[in-house]
Amino acid sequence: MIRFRKAVLEDAQHIIELQNKAFYDDYQEFGVCPAYGCSLEQIEEAIKTYITYVICDEERIVGKISVHKVNEGHYFVDCLCILPDYQGRGLGSEAIRFVELEMEDATYWSLVTPKERPNNHEFYRKSGYIITGETKDQDVELVELEKQCISYCGLNCNKCPVYIATSQKDDSMKEEVAKTFSTEEMPLEAKDIYCLGCHTEFADDNKICGPCKIRACATGRKVEVCGKCNYYPCNKIEQFVPKGSENRELLDQYLQ
Repeated sequence: MIRFRKAVLEDAQHIIELQNKAFYDDYQEFGVCPAYGCSLEQIEEAIKTYITYVICDEERIVGKISVHKVNEGHYFVDCLCILPDYQGRGLGSEAIRFVELEMEDATYWSLVTPKERPNNHEFYRKSGYIITGETKDQDVELVELEKQCISYCGLNCNKCPVYIATSQKDDSMKEEVAKTFSTEEMPLEAKDIYCLGCHTEFADDNKICGPCKIRACATGRKVEVCGKCNYYPCNKIEQFVPKGSENRELLDQYLQ
């Protein structure tokens, strides 16, 4: 049975072995890899410094994800690794969803991964990330990826029942959400409850968010959130995002 738990100092040696196996190919190809060949002291310090979870199959540590808070609402994924013989089972995607739901205040995520790892790029794309730039570390070319966890109208995705049901792959929750949001004009079934955030390409086909007028307006004006728009607050915001609401207060912060 797969489960997640907070890493403790006693996990350090197991994490070293995990990282050496998971990042061996990177080390061989690039000649350097920050996560390969770490000392016990380095891993223990990382456990103390970063928000670190281990992925366990029964008692065996088969993966790890660590993140840290950059500033208010912004988290960076420092390390995600899975044992080679456990890769391809969806554990990486589960780990991404797990930390996103654990960090309830997160509205923005970022990370880097090697440019020469297109499979990594595709993996993160399916989790809602987009490539925003390139950088370099120790002569290794990297791509920078970002993910917004706030909708254009100011809704924190981590509080959205559609997003939560999708992230947790909870079919019973999807059925309940479908019943809640169904109308005569737009009847919904459990299969319609799917959203990884309205900033992702998948939102175009989303039966709930795809037709959203606010999303269409914001994407047309190429703004990340409505609060950054020169026309904010517009009539659409006044109609659908009332003053004093949590969404409106979050959008107002972009005016400061």
